[in-house]
Amino acid sequence: MVITLIIATALAIPPQLDSWEVLDEEPIWIGHLQADNNYWCRSIAQIPGPMTKVEALLSDFVNYPQFMDRVSETRIYAPNIVHIVLDMPFPLAHRDYVVQFERKQEEDTVLFDFRSVLHPQAEKVKGSVRLPRAEGQWKLRPLTPSSTEVTYTWNGEILGDFPNWALTRAWATQGAEVMNWLTAALNKDG
Repeated sequence: MVITLIIATALAIPPQLDSWEVLDEEPIWIGHLQADNNYWCRSIAQIPGPMTKVEALLSDFVNYPQFMDRVSETRIYAPNIVHIVLDMPFPLAHRDYVVQFERKQEEDTVLFDFRSVLHPQAEKVKGSVRLPRAEGQWKLRPLTPSSTEVTYTWNGEILGDFPNWALTRAWATQGAEVMNWLTAALNKDG
C-alpha cells in the first residue's frame, strides 16, 4: 500500500493582480509578490491553441521533458503524482520536487492545482536540491476556439545556493519559458 502525505492542505494563491510587482508585461505578463512567507510568481499569456490541446499537454507528465526544456526527467508514481527534475544552468545544482496534481473545472475554466507530497518511491536525486514546498496552479480559459489564456502560478522558492539578488530574473525567465514552451509544442503538433 502506497501512503502519500500532502504537505500543503490548501493552495493559498493570491488571486488579484493589483498587488503583484510586475516583472514584464508584453507579450507575457509576469509578476511576483510575497504573501504568508511565500514568494508567489505568476505568468499570463494568450496561447495560440485550443484549450483541449493545452490541457492534453499539461496532463502528459511523461512527456514534459520533450517540450519543457528545463525538465530533464519525470517519474510517475501514481496517475497524478509526479517527480519532476529540473536542469538548472551551470553552476547551480539541479532542483527536483514531487507534486500531486488535481484537476478542477469551474464553468469553462480548467484548473490544475499542484502541491508537494511525500512519496515513498521519491528517492533523493544526486546533485539536486529538493523543493519541499513546491506548489501552484495552471489555469486554462478559452478565449476563442483556437486560443487559450494560460495563467501559471507557482511558489518561487528556489532554495540551495541560489542568490537572492537573482530571484526576480529567475522568476521572469521561468514565467516566459513555460509559455514559450507551450506555444512551441502546440505549433509543432499543428
